[in-house]
Amino acid sequence: DLGYSGGALACSSGCAFDTGRCHQCGDGVCSTALGEDRFGCAQDCGWIEIAAGYTHSCGLKADGTVWCWGANFDGQLGDLTNVDRLTPVKVVGPVGVSAIGVGEDHSCAIDGNSEVWCWGDNSYGQLGVGFTAPYTLVPQKVLLTYGTVSLSVGAYQTCSVFSNGRVSCWGRNDFGALGDSTTEPKYAPTPVVQYQTTSPAVDMQGVLALSTGIWHTCALNYDSLGMGGNEAPYTRIWCWGRDYDEELGNGTVTTDRLVPGRVQPTGALQFVGIAASRSNSNRYNHSCAVTSIEGGVGGDVYCWGGGLYGQLGRGDTA
Repeated sequence: DLGYSGGALACSSGCAFDTGRCHQCGDGVCSTALGEDRFGCAQDCGWIEIAAGYTHSCGLKADGTVWCWGANFDGQLGDLTNVDRLTPVKVVGPVGVSAIGVGEDHSCAIDGNSEVWCWGDNSYGQLGVGFTAPYTLVPQKVLLTYGTVSLSVGAYQTCSVFSNGRVSCWGRNDFGALGDSTTEPKYAPTPVVQYQTTSPAVDMQGVLALSTGIWHTCALNYDSLGMGGNEAPYTRIWCWGRDYDEELGNGTVTTDRLVPGRVQPTGALQFVGIAASRSNSNRYNHSCAVTSIEGGVGGDVYCWGGGLYGQLGRGDTA
């Protein structure tokens, strides 16, 4: 090892620099050229998030790079080609990525500046770049004006949750899946209706988490007043879009919603996770939410909607 002294480091004609020790595991960079890999340096090269689509998958590594593999007919792997890949290839574009999401044939990521990038199928505007196209090989920066803290990528649409608790969605909008009070597709990010006093009333401010499936979307927000101000604060669940299988959970019978509707209250519960299924068939669509664990109590799962194959987990197929 060399100690520190002033001057320039140089090598005579009879020697060569040894770069084998010029990196350090844990520095946030996966230096594959210098011998680092996920086995010897998981904190730099290991996988920290995974997402699966229809015929492709993507993973996020600890160094903020995104890798994808599988089918690539719409450029959903982000490597600037249409070539299918049997092993992971690095996505070209976003750096310092903190989260990823995968739709049926498109992919998205949040970069180090809280900006969203998407690539792949853009038939319905699900890339959020202001126009449609069969597909886009080059990852595109989504037309957002706020920093994104979380991302949900549905089959044909995408949604961003901003640091101020606001939500915007874009892409296919059948049955009102984007929550903007219409059924028209949106090619650029469009605000979800989060507050209105006219019927149906909506008060879904301060969104904490969101999940978009194929025809419906669900979200969690924080209710600072609790049950009308009479109980401790808790989280509320809202869903919108198609309701063929009562996957919106709002107590109505198969009534689609173009704006968020509150899921029937189950008491003052603290929900911390939400999931909306991606099914294009009747009797399959459902939603689930999980509660927090506090003092050894909680960690419960609630599901509603279609249960033809027992997907509600309650012991029947109703």
